[in-house]
Formats: sequence, structure tokens, C-alpha cells
Amino acid sequence: MTTRIHDLLDLPEAVRKGDFVQDLTGGISNPQRTVKDYAITPKIVQTFEHALSIIGSALRDGRSQAAYLHGSFGAGKSHFMALLDLMLADHPAPWSRGELHALRGKNEWISKKKLLQLPIHMLGAQDMESKILGTYIAWIAKNHPDAPTPAVYADQGLFEDARDLRRRMGDDKFFEELNGGVKQAASGWGKLAETRKWDAATFDAAASTQYVGEGDRDAQSPRAKLFSDLVRTFYKSWTAQQGRFVDLDTGLGVMSRHAKSLGFDAIVLYLDELVLWLAGNSSDLPFVGREVQKMVKLKEAQDADRAVPIVSFIARQRDLSQFLGEQAQGAVRNELSRNLSHHDSRFETVTLADSNLPAIVAHRVVRPKDESAAQKLADDFARTWRAAGAAQSVLIGSEGDEADFKKVYPFSPALVEALVALSDCLQRERTAIRILMELLVNHLPDLETGRVVPVGDAFDALAESEDPIDDPVMKARFDRARDLYRESFLPIIRRQHNTDNLTACQRLREEHDRRLGCSGCQQKMCRNDNRLAKTLLMAALVPEAKPFKGLTVKRLAHLNHGTIASPIPGAEMQVVAQRLRDWASQVGALRLGEQADPEVNIHLAGVDLQPILAQAAEADTAGARKNAMRRLLFQALELDSEGTVVEAELPFHGTRRKGRVRYGNVREMDDTTLTCPREFEWQLIVDYPFDERGHGPDEDLRTAERYRDTRPADAAPNPTVVWLPTFFSHSLERELGELVILEHILDGDPRKYLGHLRVEDQSTTRADLTSLRAQKEALVKRTLAQAYGLAMANDSAFLDQSRTVDEHFIPLLGDLDIRAVLAGTMKDGFRQVVDTMLSKKYPHHPHFDGTVSASRMEKVGALVEKLLDECRAERAQGPARVRRSTRHYRDGRHRSAAERAALHRNRAAAPADWHRHADCRQCAWVARPTAYPRLVRRSAGCAHFALHHVERAHLPPRYQKLHVAASGPAPGRRRIAAPRAAHAGRVDRGAEPRWWAVRRCHRWSLARRAQPLGLR
Repeated sequence: MTTRIHDLLDLPEAVRKGDFVQDLTGGISNPQRTVKDYAITPKIVQTFEHALSIIGSALRDGRSQAAYLHGSFGAGKSHFMALLDLMLADHPAPWSRGELHALRGKNEWISKKKLLQLPIHMLGAQDMESKILGTYIAWIAKNHPDAPTPAVYADQGLFEDARDLRRRMGDDKFFEELNGGVKQAASGWGKLAETRKWDAATFDAAASTQYVGEGDRDAQSPRAKLFSDLVRTFYKSWTAQQGRFVDLDTGLGVMSRHAKSLGFDAIVLYLDELVLWLAGNSSDLPFVGREVQKMVKLKEAQDADRAVPIVSFIARQRDLSQFLGEQAQGAVRNELSRNLSHHDSRFETVTLADSNLPAIVAHRVVRPKDESAAQKLADDFARTWRAAGAAQSVLIGSEGDEADFKKVYPFSPALVEALVALSDCLQRERTAIRILMELLVNHLPDLETGRVVPVGDAFDALAESEDPIDDPVMKARFDRARDLYRESFLPIIRRQHNTDNLTACQRLREEHDRRLGCSGCQQKMCRNDNRLAKTLLMAALVPEAKPFKGLTVKRLAHLNHGTIASPIPGAEMQVVAQRLRDWASQVGALRLGEQADPEVNIHLAGVDLQPILAQAAEADTAGARKNAMRRLLFQALELDSEGTVVEAELPFHGTRRKGRVRYGNVREMDDTTLTCPREFEWQLIVDYPFDERGHGPDEDLRTAERYRDTRPADAAPNPTVVWLPTFFSHSLERELGELVILEHILDGDPRKYLGHLRVEDQSTTRADLTSLRAQKEALVKRTLAQAYGLAMANDSAFLDQSRTVDEHFIPLLGDLDIRAVLAGTMKDGFRQVVDTMLSKKYPHHPHFDGTVSASRMEKVGALVEKLLDECRAERAQGPARVRRSTRHYRDGRHRSAAERAALHRNRAAAPADWHRHADCRQCAWVARPTAYPRLVRRSAGCAHFALHHVERAHLPPRYQKLHVAASGPAPGRRRIAAPRAAHAGRVDRGAEPRWWAVRRCHRWSLARRAQPLGLR
């Protein structure tokens, strides 16, 4: 017969809210239960020893001390302070535990010193003065009702009220009631009642005096006596009022002296939930700054002469800086940082380690019913441990061992560790201990011996609970995880196992309690697959938790040990991997790697980032949008610039041409801006794809057309093209605005906007913000090509078709017309536009196969010198050689000097001694614009010689040293006349223009010799 775990453990019938939350005051008032329920481990004994040493040091040195009591939710901080209170009060209950006997011997002062202990629950407090000083007043009123009221109130207003009351009542009636109340209150104090009698003179004297020193605030000063008597008689409600106290520093001093007058040796303050109280007021940062600054007064006072030391224990779940310091802004943030740093260096830390949790679970959750049940559990664990095999290293968690596993069985240390990681975001009553108990009582009544509670089973207890989650960001993540499970994973699993009907799936039945999820379901295969999906979702909630960090398929299977069945032993990982691949093909949030043991994770995109974005909404300005658009546009053009103008050199037919790209609003540009400067050979002006309300791209178009229409006809050419886009739609403008906000958050100080989140949430939220930023950047970049006319818009929802232009490219260079540019990228379109513009400016620019360089020009110059030498050598043979047939060009055997001298259909410079060369007279000097940079080389007695398409334009500066200006023939020379008929050869002069000789010479001369140089 199968035995259930439920039958072996001492479990309650139901788990209720607050069952596992120890109230500090309640723990002190119920010592027997507090001591019984507390699990005392060797590490906890060390923690008690540390706390006692702090108190002993304060008693020995007479100096106040303060310490943080640090531990996660459910670590037992309130329970610890309640037990410490009982120990200091020398109550017999804690000393009945043998684990604590050694501490009694080390701290003999416990039974000798009288300590005034104040448990203070800070949640709901108005401020620290009212809570701490008010609690002290209430304690005195309850435990020492005959003692004088300590002067911790700001009493000037009370004295003014007393004077008004005296005038209304009259002196006789006023002092009769005042002295009567004093006599009644002082009963039992002997002669004090006879000597304490107020009249007009003593009242005026006491009320008009001022406090000289802190000692005057004590009960022996006349003003303090009058204050105390007025509060006892006429103003009893003052003891319940808040906001009427002196500053905390002064009040603690009064408390110290007042406690000493009552015979106490020290005051011990237990400030429970102080950090949570500050976090709850984080919306009022100035208030938080003031209260944080007061904390140092718990240890260091303005008046160092405190009569008795004050020892403070402050419970916290996280460092205070994680709650507030990174969330604050400006001067408040700087002040908080300084104060927090001051605290960290002066306050000690008493730590309740998470390693104590296995013992706490064993003591409070998995308690055997009797010795027989304990033995059965031990035997069953031994078998389970052996069967776990390779899963052992995963199940024991990051710091556990076999002994820890045995303590928490049937849970695993890995599950406990995961719940601790989740506990920070849970509602206070939802501690890890309570969730474990809920799993046994409500969710797993059918758990059999030999089974380990799968990690995935904790998901329903967490996500389906009606208890609120404190952290709003974590609540959104839980909501997203719950929705992803219900809407994606669960339907897929149901279809795979044919359980999508009322008969098979209990979740579909109306009477089923949805908080129980799959608990008790008989569809085991479906239930086990659900456990895998739920484990993935838990890992997505706290991806930095050690059980889930770097989650792989094998680790996922081990965390749910015993739930995966495989026909081949040891093949469970392959079974899980196949199921995950099936799910990943249908659930986009599920990501599976390609490794041998694939990494697996779920990206919870449902984190509510809107509150974070709203907090930084002020960063979304028109200027910021323009800067973001400039950055994205220049990235798309592959240009580097931090400003709105970027200079660039682009290749054009083998040369480098310098120009610039200007980004700005065209409608605001003047003629100077629209004109390309002389030092540049091209200019591209790119307009914004958006504008202020009431303005559109038609205004930009009119500005460009006005410039073009009003430019004088004799003005120098303006190699400029204006690039106008279709404007973004309002939806895409909003996306751009959110991108600006994301850049502000991520490129600035993310902690300013993420500091209110838990530590593990900060990293995941930053990753979500980074991913969101990348998605929005990609969206804008994809739309750029459509907006700027390089791709078909196809009625894109991201472009406003009512704010568009017919032509995206507006040339300002002569009659240049750019109708359409087809390009795959913004960079290619940009290059095509510039190339078209330069081709218009330089229509006869030759094409170089490679880049023009100084070495190549030197080779060309050497060729020119060689040609001139041949020209001189052939001079003696006469002009007949010039009249040779063009067939000699093909074999290259005969070329005249004229053929070699006339290089292209260009304006060229004749050799300096052209008049001595009869054959050179046949070269026509053709005055025709060609638009190629001049490169002229003086050589072999030649004054000027044009090589390629010579014109007024110049080579880039690095070629200037090779340049000799040659815009016409040598000085004193006349232009070459038209070729004579005698030297026209077989050419029909009527069929060719006047520059026929140059064209013919170009074909006959350098064509073949220029090929090795890359000239065409």
C-alpha cells in the first residue's frame, strides 16, 4: 500500500494568514509559544551572541549603540527580537532551551542589569520622534504611572493654552484644580504632595523660564515640573498627541535621564519594520531624507552625556540604499547618499543567514507525527537520495548538502532557495515558510513517499493566490507570467494530451478552486508537463536566483525530479528538450538554445515599464527627438558625427570628392545654408521626418524651390541636393518619443529610475528596457527608407501620407533631375544621389579602374615624356606619317607625335615647342568643358600638357604637388588652327565636327597605352 507524505507529518487542517508571521509585541507577551516555535541552530546562537555583545559593550562603555538586524522575509527577524527581549528580561522560558545555556554563562550581566526594553512597530508612524518618544511615554504611563512625565514635548504652546485657561477660570479655580490634580497624582510619593503647590507667582516664574541645558528638561526643573503637572491635570490628551515632541536628539537625551531616574541601566529599542516604513513613504523624498538623517541620532548625540546608553536594533530586509538611495533625485539624493554612507560605517550588522532556513523548515513545517513516522521519513529519504543520482547536485541548491536535504524532505533545498528569492516581492504574510506549508496542506495531499516536491508546484501557490504583492513591478511580472501560462502554455499542453475538456481538466470546471491549479489532478502526464512550464515561469520571475541562473534542459528536469518518464533510462533530458522545442515553435517568449544541453528561458515582456517611462517623461523634448533622429539617420548613412553637419569624402570614378551632409529643418534655412561652400564639391541637406504642429514638408519644398527660382542665372553652380521625407505618423512619433526616454534612462543613471526595484528586478528591468530600446530603434530605422523615398511605403501605418511630397530629391544644381532612387539601404541611396550630382557637375569625367594616386600620376607623366620624345624623333620624317590609315592603330606599329599628343576630346595644352613640330599643327585646340581635375606635368621641354579632361576644377590637395596649371596654350602661343586638308588623311571632314582630330587622335594614341594605367 502506498504511503502518503501527508500521513507522516504533523500538519494543520488549514493554513491561515499570519500563521507564520511573528508579531514582536505578541511574541514577547506569549513567551512559551515564542520559545517553542523558534528553531535555534548553531548559527542562530552565534547571531544571539553577536547581539548580546553589542548590548554588553554599551553597558560596559556607557555609549549608545545601533545595529541592523538583517535577514530576508521569513528569516525570523521579529521572532529573533522577541526572544532577545525575553533573554534580556531574564525570563526563564528562553533559558529552558539547552542551545542557549552557554550564552548565559558568557553574559553574566543579564541578571544584574536592569534594562528598559521598548518594542516599536514603525509601520503607520507619523515620524520617528512621535513613535519613539510617544512609545516611551505610553510605557511609562503603563508601568510607572506615578513617575513624572518626561519633558519630551514642545511645551511652549501648552503654556500659552494654560495662561488662556487661567484667565477664563480665574486664579482661585485654576490653581485649586491644578493643585488638586497634583495632590491626587502624587499620592504615594510622600512629602512631595505637600511641597508641590502652585500659585500665581510660582506659575509665572516657571512658565517664563527657559531651558538652560538639557538637564533642565528633567523633572527637577520648575518649567519641567509645571509642564508635567499641566499634562496630568488639564491636558491629559497631550500624551496621545503626535507632532508635539522635541527633536529626536533632545528627546532621546530626556529619555535616557528619565530612565536612569527610574533605576534603569540602559534602554533597548527594537525598531521593527523601520526600513519598510521609510520605503512606504518614498514618494515624499524630502520627508525620507529628514527621517534617514535622524537615524544617526540613535547612536551619536549632540549631547554626548546621556545618562544611560541606548541600544537600537533596526530590522531590515535589504540595504537602505536599495530602497531609497538610488531612487532619490538631485540634492535629496546626494543628502541620502551621505547619510546612508554615514550609517553603514557606524552601524553594526547582525545577520540572520538564509542558511538557517532548512532548520526552520524542519522545526516548523516537516515535523513528523511521532518517532515511527520520523523513521519512515528517514528511510524514505535514503532511498530517494540514492535514486536521485545526477540530480543530487541540483536538488541540494547552491549551499546545501545531503544533511540539509534530509531536514527539509520532501522539499528540496533548491525549492526553498527559490522561494527565498521570491519572498522579497511577496506580501509580508506570504513568507517562504507559509508557502511550503500551503503546498503540503492544500496542493499536495496526494504526494507519495519517495517523491520530491517539484519546483513547478510552487507556481500555483504563488501566482494564483489572492494575497497582494507589495512590489508593483513584480506584480506586473506575476500577472504577465500568469497570463502567459493561461493563454499560451496551458492550451498547448491540453491539446497535446487531449485534456481540453471538462472531464479531463479540472481547471475547466466551475466548481474547481482556481487557487489549487493542477493539485490532485489524475492526468499525470499533463500535470507533469505543466510542472515544466511553471518552473520556466518561476525562473523568468527571478532569473538571477541561484537555482534558475543559467537554466538548462537538464537542470530543468532535475528540479522536477521524478516527474519525467522516459522509455530509455537516462534519456529524460532528450524528452524534455523535445517538448520544449514543440512549445517554442508556438510560444515566442520561450527561447531554447542549440547547445548539447540547451539553455532555456522565458522572456517576460509583460513587465509594466510604463511607470518607469512616465517617471522620465520630461526627457522627451523636441530637441531630444531631433538628436535621436540625427543619430539614427547618420547611423543608417554610416556617417560618424556628434553634430548636425558631417564632412565626408566619397569615391567618384576613382577619385575622392569632399562634401558634407547637413541635417536640419529646410524651411528654416537661408540661402547661405542652402549653398554649397566653395571648399566642398557636393552638399546633401536632409530634412527632419517630423516638424512642429502646423508645419509640413510642403513648406520645406517651397523653401527649396524659392531658392532655385530666385538664384541668378550667372551664379556659380550649386552642387546641392535637398532630401525631403514623408513625415512620420503620430504613432511613430510617439515611438520616437519613447525611444528618447529609454535613451535618457539607459545612457544616464538607470538607478535613478530603477532604484525602487529589488536588486534582481533592477537587472532584469534594465534588460527589458534595453530590449525595448533596440526594438524601437529597429522600427524607426526600418521606416527611414520608406520615409525618404528609397522603398515603397505600401500604406505604412508609420507614415503620414497627408504630409508627404511627390519628389523626395530637390536638386539645386542647374537642370539636374533626380526622379527616383532605388536602393536597398539609406547608405546606398545616399551614395547614388551624390554620384548623380557629381556626374552632372563633371559630365566628361573619365572612369578610373582604381583610385587615383600620386604614384599612378607619376607613371602617366613618364608616359607623356616618352610621347614627346617620340614626337621629336618623328619630326624628321615629315607629316606623311600622320596620314597613315587607322588600321595602323590596331596593331600599334605606327603612331605619330600628334596622335600621341592629342589625348582626349578635351581642352589641352600643346607642347611648348609645338611650332617646331609640323605634325603637332594637326592637333585642334578644343575649348570644351570637361570637368575633371587638372594634372599637368612639366617635362622634356614641354611648358604645358593636359592629360585628362582638363578644366577649372582641381585635384584633391594631396595631388596638388603634381599639378601645373594649364588652362590654355603656352604664353605667347596661338591656338592651333583647324587641320589642313593635306593632313586630313582619309577622313570626311563633312561628317565630323571641328574637333575631329582630337577624337581621332584619342582613338589612335593613348587608348592602348593607357589601359595598363586604368584609363578608359
